[in-house]
Amino acid sequence: MALRRVATALLVAGLITAQTAQAAVTLNFVNADIDQVAKAIGAATGKTIIVDPRVKGQLNLVSENSVPEDQALKTLQSALRMQGFALVQDHGVLKVVPEADAKLQGVPTYVGNAPTARGDQVVTQVFTLRNESANNLLPVLRPLISPNNTVAAYPANNTIVVTDYADNVRRIAQIIAGVDSAAGQSVAVVPLRNANAIDIAQQLNKMLDPGSIGSTDATLKVSITSDARTNSLLIRASNGARLAAARELAKQLDMPTQMPGNIHVVPLRNADATKLARTLRAMLGKGAGGEGGSSASSNDANSFNQNSGGGGGIGSNSSTGSSGTPPLPSGGLGSSSMSSPMGGGASGSNNNNGGFLGGDKEKNEDQGGGMITADAATNSLIVTAPEAVYRNLRAVIDQLDARRAQVYIEALIVELNSNTSGNLGIQWQVANGNLFAGTNLQTGSSNSIINLTAAAVTAGAAGATGGAALATGLSGLQQGLNVGWIHNLFGVQGLGALLQALSQTADANVLSTPNLITLDNEEAKIIVGTNVPIQTGSYSNLTSSTTSSAFNTYDRVDIGLTLHVKPQITDGGILKLQLYTEDSAIVNGTNNATTNPAGPEFTKRSIQSTVLCDNGEIIVLGGLMQDNYQVSNSKVPLLGDIPWIGQLFRSEQKTRNKTNLMVFLRPVILSDHDTTQAVTANRYDYIQGVQGAYRSDNRVMRDRDDPVVPPMPIGPSQGGVPAMNLFNLDQMRRQQATPQAPQQVPQQSVPQTVQPAQQVVPPTVSPVPQTIPQTVSPQLTTQPAVVEPGTSSSGARP
Repeated sequence: MALRRVATALLVAGLITAQTAQAAVTLNFVNADIDQVAKAIGAATGKTIIVDPRVKGQLNLVSENSVPEDQALKTLQSALRMQGFALVQDHGVLKVVPEADAKLQGVPTYVGNAPTARGDQVVTQVFTLRNESANNLLPVLRPLISPNNTVAAYPANNTIVVTDYADNVRRIAQIIAGVDSAAGQSVAVVPLRNANAIDIAQQLNKMLDPGSIGSTDATLKVSITSDARTNSLLIRASNGARLAAARELAKQLDMPTQMPGNIHVVPLRNADATKLARTLRAMLGKGAGGEGGSSASSNDANSFNQNSGGGGGIGSNSSTGSSGTPPLPSGGLGSSSMSSPMGGGASGSNNNNGGFLGGDKEKNEDQGGGMITADAATNSLIVTAPEAVYRNLRAVIDQLDARRAQVYIEALIVELNSNTSGNLGIQWQVANGNLFAGTNLQTGSSNSIINLTAAAVTAGAAGATGGAALATGLSGLQQGLNVGWIHNLFGVQGLGALLQALSQTADANVLSTPNLITLDNEEAKIIVGTNVPIQTGSYSNLTSSTTSSAFNTYDRVDIGLTLHVKPQITDGGILKLQLYTEDSAIVNGTNNATTNPAGPEFTKRSIQSTVLCDNGEIIVLGGLMQDNYQVSNSKVPLLGDIPWIGQLFRSEQKTRNKTNLMVFLRPVILSDHDTTQAVTANRYDYIQGVQGAYRSDNRVMRDRDDPVVPPMPIGPSQGGVPAMNLFNLDQMRRQQATPQAPQQVPQQSVPQTVQPAQQVVPPTVSPVPQTIPQTVSPQLTTQPAVVEPGTSSSGARP
């Protein structure tokens, strides 16, 4: 066997004619094994070539003339590449490995956009992009790389790393050089003489937007912004033609106005026209009166000041008004401190100096700076001012007419109550003739042993009538264990005793999670509870013989959970919250007019504070931790102090009440549409899961029309046509009224078809193998499958 290997090596070596003088070799391999060819060429060129054991196959290498040594190695590389192998060099050693593993070997690495390597060797080249994004260019280059080689992007320094054959890397370099060129965007400044730059910029953006014609080509994008200081347009386009078209259109629109005077109507998208007009007039020094009779200072009042004169409660005839909750912003809608009987503050201002623009009409001071008024019906501003003043005002209006962020507020109110009490006592009495002695340690209403003895004596003397008296005496015993012996205890004539023992425990866990959403710097309120009437007075006509002329006056108070909050987002993204939270309830047993003519009693837990917190941060507002421990001890002097025996002559009562109350808050800023939809979807999925988990426990009368929360509808995209019926309530009702056959469950390998309208037939299982064994109860073979109304098309409840 060894001789055969030596002979084969000599035969292959004989196929190579080495010419040492010219350092050239002649290749003549026909159907030769790869390892033998590599060994022969390595011996001829003086290189060490290692062949991977996974490399198998035959090569055909025939050269008509002698070739240099380096050319012989390149020829071997090309032949191996055609077979799916690669020849790589690592520390002076050549390796023949599969093409997929070549990139993991020590291939040469070059940095720069001009590759120098050639041929079929595997190299790694690092390209640095100057204009184009590496992530954007990566999908373009990936199809051009060999299947077993790689291309990757590093966005941190905008580079692309390519590992491939040297010739292909040079081709990739040419493609990158052609693509990574300076963008052909052009920028121009177009000054306007007559038109307002802000108005023209808005019109041109709408007109030149590629999306308006259904195109998504980035080369058609034209960006136009306005510079209010110079009344100019800044136009940027991807090509010169689009830039020229935008400039020409801007010049055509820059024409003198044909309207007499300088009257401009500015529609607002987000801001309130009345409030914004008041702000602009104050900026111009024209005052703040007139519009809506509202005082500008009323918005700055502390809306959570409980001592301010707010709107009166519903049905209240009080001048200050009280609805059981903190008042809204001082003065309601106006600056007057009077309250209406329906709980709203009277609107309107008594300022007689408010003219058409908030100043004195007789002085006519508005002609110098301009006139501003608001049209509440269309939420627009009417500005009459010179062009220069209008441009400055328009810049301010556009900045103030920005979309305000919203704030979603989650509150968590946790209350833990634990009440424990215990009572243990023994009472004695002895009576003989005219002598009497006893302990009267009364702990109930009439449960002392003296009262019970008197009732027992009466029962023995009066027969049936006394039995009723004894029953009345026994009814006064306290809860728990009561053991008594009235006469002849331990054989002593006239000796009696009463043992009382009681232990009580009462725990309560109250969890409330109110949540609401409001605009930035706008007050919001949520009330969940009951509106309770409270009698405040009564009147009766004493001179009348009838009682029909008598009447009572009532005030109504909101009892339950109340949350007032006014968020304000600072410039740094920090939330300032003015809040008031209250949890109130009626004390049990106090709402009876007969036993409590003064009216019911209420428990009230409230927090009023102003806090700062970050977006999404959970903050604790405060709480109460109360531990009340009371001990009551009644005993006979001296006898009750004797150890062990003294317990027979005393009565002890212990009570412990624990209350733990904590209030937490978590605000979330909803600055865009996606965040708002994410929060809405989260709350919608929660209530849908709670409703879907409901199952009736009544097996006799099953609920056939359980209320169903439909899946959350997907609203139209921004700018699209709004849907007319997102929830499709009619279809939901039809699904509830008409039972449907069960649908196939995707995880079930063997579907079963059940027809409710036909005769009941046991389900037939086909001989298809099942991945999960299923056990079918005998009842399922005699009863038809029942589909509860409200199930979705997949057979699962939404």
